[in-house]
Amino acid sequence: MRLLRFCVAAFLGTASFGQAATLNESDVAGGFGSSFNSPTVIGSDVTTVTGTVSAADFDFLHFTSLSAGAQTLTFNFNLADPNGLSGFQNGGGSVRIKETAPGWAYDGNPLNPAGGNDFDLSFDPFNVAGAVVSQTLSYDLGASYAGGDLYVSILPTFASQAFSFGVIVPGNSASVDPSPVPVPAAGLLLIGALGGMAALRRRKTAPLLA
Repeated sequence: MRLLRFCVAAFLGTASFGQAATLNESDVAGGFGSSFNSPTVIGSDVTTVTGTVSAADFDFLHFTSLSAGAQTLTFNFNLADPNGLSGFQNGGGSVRIKETAPGWAYDGNPLNPAGGNDFDLSFDPFNVAGAVVSQTLSYDLGASYAGGDLYVSILPTFASQAFSFGVIVPGNSASVDPSPVPVPAAGLLLIGALGGMAALRRRKTAPLLA
């Protein structure tokens, strides 16, 4: 049995599984890129990016490893994070998404094709019921999306104080369809262990000869 456990462990050890990760702006020296022509490059397996923005504090991101085909990006904005709510607060602006490098800050497709702000947050301590403290928005990439590069620009145009944002990009995960590596060698090892255990069991149960 110990041999079987060892071989199963060896088989699992040879499998390479991607693990989706979260990248926070505080993990990046100097924060996210503040210019459209020098975005922060987001490599494979980072499926969630979080950070903070304030008035005219633009963040530019370049995802490099998205899977091809239809998928949905999710954007979260929260006025209460990280500084809480006190007095009148607001924050709003635009998001731009483009498959090729943007030529200027607002280049790309907006979340709100009708125009106006893509996100618009506000808090009035005298009208808490009417406050919009957080928003969750989405953007759909169509089936024709070729995969690979995607540029995302977070563009707040007004804000009374810093607030948080998050971008969830499931298609940037290489662990969507993990493949054990190397499969043949590990598979043979496991099969050999099972065969050995069966032979030992037959040997123990065979009748003794006179």
